[in-house]
Amino acid sequence: MRNGADSFVGPADGALPDITDGPAAQIREFVANEDRRLRRHYVKELNDSIIGNVGLPASHSCSGAEAAQYIDACINATEAILKARHSAYSPLRWLWYLRRTPDELFIGNHPTTHGYDRLLAECLTWVLDSSDQRVISETPLRFPVDVSICRQIVRLVGGVKYLSDLHVQARYAGKGASFSFSDSLRPLSRIPDPVIENAVTIYDQRLLEEDRYVYAGLGVSRPTPKGEAASDSIFDLCLLIRCEPHSVRCNVLTKGGYVDGNISCRSTFQTVPAKQLLLPFGHSLVDESYPSSQTMCLVMFCMAYPLFFARLPWCVGSVLQHGYFVVRDSLAIEILADVLTPVRDHLQMLGYNMNLPGDALAARPDHPVCHGQ
Repeated sequence: MRNGADSFVGPADGALPDITDGPAAQIREFVANEDRRLRRHYVKELNDSIIGNVGLPASHSCSGAEAAQYIDACINATEAILKARHSAYSPLRWLWYLRRTPDELFIGNHPTTHGYDRLLAECLTWVLDSSDQRVISETPLRFPVDVSICRQIVRLVGGVKYLSDLHVQARYAGKGASFSFSDSLRPLSRIPDPVIENAVTIYDQRLLEEDRYVYAGLGVSRPTPKGEAASDSIFDLCLLIRCEPHSVRCNVLTKGGYVDGNISCRSTFQTVPAKQLLLPFGHSLVDESYPSSQTMCLVMFCMAYPLFFARLPWCVGSVLQHGYFVVRDSLAIEILADVLTPVRDHLQMLGYNMNLPGDALAARPDHPVCHGQ
C-alpha cells in the first residue's frame, strides 16, 4: 500500500495545490482490491454465529409477531457480536476511519442504503467500550493505516450491512410479510408479496423526491414547515450532510501546518430551524418523547457551530473534507459559554425547560460524536 501522508499536486500556473488525504487513498485502494471476497467470508462466519446463538424456530416459515420476535433476537445478537469483535479501536478512532471509508463500500440496492448503513456503522462504534488510546498525531489528528487495519474496516462494514439487512427485515415483518429460513448469508429470506413490496416502494420514492437535495439519501421523514414557520436565523441548527465529492478551495491543517489548497469536499452544511426540529407537531415534545439532557446538549452544540467556524476558520476545511473538526476542550467550552444564554433562552421559549445545561462545561455533550464534529 502507498504511504499514508497527505499529498500535494500542483500548483500549475499559480493555481492552488490539490490536497489529497493519504489515509483515505490507502483505504480506497485496499477496498478496491479486497472488499468483496473478504466481506463475504466475514458475513458467512457472522451468520453462522448468529444462528448458533439464536437458533432457528421450529417452523420452516413465519410471519407477524413470530417473525418480528425472531428478527429482534437476531438484531440483539448481531449488535453484541459486532461490539465484542470491533472494540479494539476507540469510538474516535473508528469515526476517523469511517469518515475516510469510500462510499462504494456502503452502497446497496436502494439509494438510501449508503446513507443509512454509514450512519449505522458510526452509531454502533460510538458505544464501544474500548481502552485503545493509540494515535500517530493529534495535530492534525491521525491514526495508523495498514493492510491489517483496512481488513478490520471491511469486516466492520460487512457486519454493519448484515445488521442493516436485519433492520430491513424487521420493517417488512411489521407490515405483515412472511419469511422462510435460510442457511446462506442471512437467517431469513423474505417471501415476495407484491402488495407489501409496492407499498414500501411508493413510500420510499416519496421520501427520495422530498429530500433529494437535503438529507443525502438518508431515507428519513421530516415535517413540512408551515408558511408561518420562518427560519429562526441565529437559532438554526447547522447539520453536516454527506454530499457527492467535489473540489473546493479551503485552508487545511496538514502535517506541515496550515495550507491553502483544493480539497475533495465530501460533506456540506444544511441548516434546520429549531422550530422545525423541536416543534414537529406545533408543540414541544412531552413524556417519553421529551429529549434527554444529552440530546438537548447536542441540539445546542449544533446551534453553536457557526460561532466555531467564525472563530476557527480552518475548521471549515476539515468539516467539508472529513465531516469533523478537532478543537481543545478549553476552547470549545469558551465558545459554548458565549452562546449558552441566548440559545438556552430560545429553547425555553419553545417550551423546553428541562434537561438544559447550567453552564458551558455541562453543555459540551459527553458523547463520541462531539469528538467527531
